[in-house]
Amino acid sequence: MKSYYELTKENEKMRAELQSIKALALMFNKQKNQLPAINFFHGEQKYNIEAVLATIYSNAVNALNEKHNW
Repeated sequence: MKSYYELTKENEKMRAELQSIKALALMFNKQKNQLPAINFFHGEQKYNIEAVLATIYSNAVNALNEKHNW
């Protein structure tokens, strides 16, 4: 079982990581209206970069939430 100190330090680290992810998402949201639609292909599949970045952000937030029960 982890001590309160260890849990607090781990919590601070995860919150800092989440803040970094949020900062990147905000920066992207501010710039996305200035960018043309960016699409790329992987094999036969076509992807929109905005949708891919939104999925990455969402998955990161969900993983942190699941790990730490926020």
